Amino acid sequence: MVFTELEGLVLQTLSFYDPMNLAKIIMSFENEILKKHPHFSQADLEEILFRLRRLGLVNYSKNKDQKMWIRCHPPRQWYGRLWLKLRTLF
Repeated sequence: MVFTELEGLVLQTLSFYDPMNLAKIIMSFENEILKKHPHFSQADLEEILFRLRRLGLVNYSKNKDQKMWIRCHPPRQWYGRLWLKLRTLF
């Protein structure tokens, strides 16, 4: 998969263990990268998170009327799951 620089930045920022809201995600970005992309806004971040959610790399949940985003492992392909099941049988 080819990611843009901002998508890669969001993936690096998100945690596998702690859900983060939009403000926490923006606050954890490095200053140099935000200076490099001065046009970056909250709407852009929401669009990137939506794209990553469609790819299965990010999940979200609601906590007190806030969306909390968390990174997840991508699902395995059907042939990978089949191979693991066959391997456990023999």
